[in-house]
Amino acid sequence: SSSNLREAFSFQLSRIPKSAKLGIGLLFAFGLFSSLINSDTQRGLVYSFIEVGLFGLLFTFVLCIAACRKAAGTRFDQLTLFMITLLGLAVGVQEIFGFLAVWSSGLIYNFDVALIHFSHPRTFNHLQTWTVPVLTALPAVFVRSRLAVVACVVTLGLHWYLILVTGARGSLISLVAAFVIVASISSLARRAILKWQLFGVGFGILIYLVLLIGAEFNPNREPTENFAMQSSDPTFETDKPAPGIIGDSELSDTNAYYDRSVGRPIFHTTGRSHMWRIAVRYSQDNPWFGIGPMNYACKGPFGRVNSPHNFVFRIASEWGIPAAVV
Repeated sequence: SSSNLREAFSFQLSRIPKSAKLGIGLLFAFGLFSSLINSDTQRGLVYSFIEVGLFGLLFTFVLCIAACRKAAGTRFDQLTLFMITLLGLAVGVQEIFGFLAVWSSGLIYNFDVALIHFSHPRTFNHLQTWTVPVLTALPAVFVRSRLAVVACVVTLGLHWYLILVTGARGSLISLVAAFVIVASISSLARRAILKWQLFGVGFGILIYLVLLIGAEFNPNREPTENFAMQSSDPTFETDKPAPGIIGDSELSDTNAYYDRSVGRPIFHTTGRSHMWRIAVRYSQDNPWFGIGPMNYACKGPFGRVNSPHNFVFRIASEWGIPAAVV
């Protein structure tokens, strides 16, 4: 009931240490003051307040999740896992059908047009970074359910396929590092988590290889001299460099699918190091309160980059170094 949920929310709020509450309060104080002193226009002020408000909503959302878990117990776990699984299955199947549609048209699949219902493929990759580990709980929550085991492996396989096909280096590195750390500190975790992840990784690689072979030997594709001439349709961005490569690049039509996915250089910042240097300069020039929340997007390099792609640098440059420390 609503009263139980309110009690659970109050209980979770009371569990937060006073030092943490003080830190959160200081963080929002820095954000609000930085918004007021750095916004040159009313529109900029609105954007800054929205940014601070989103952080507040995120904090409240975390408390709501914890309260729901306390009030509903295992039922909440089952419902949450069901929704996460359904999302993964829906997106994964959609992307495979997208590949088949492109394949049947004789074109080469480009991850830039993948995940069309998200603002950018990386937005979904961020979601994957925390949902992929959670999915391994399916067999434990739905005990003795073969369907849960199948759903776990299939959904993980689709997720790992999407990580590979979108060339999500950040998600790949963070997930592998997390699993290595978990495996080194807990034998129980090795059995309960890594087993299902290995099945999922294997299934995801299998899906990728099957589609890779299909892309290489596509009977519907007309032979071309080079990949850049493959299609004049700008939707597929076939005349643009492969993601992660700076400058001009011509890809042969025999390796384009690979080059635009797992073939992307893994030890490459894709311009992020330049964004980090700019963020450091902003924080050095405005150490106490930064340049204002969301102002990296409004005043930053190119006038279009929404963040330096590093959370610490972002807070330090926009909210101030003290806020980043908090």
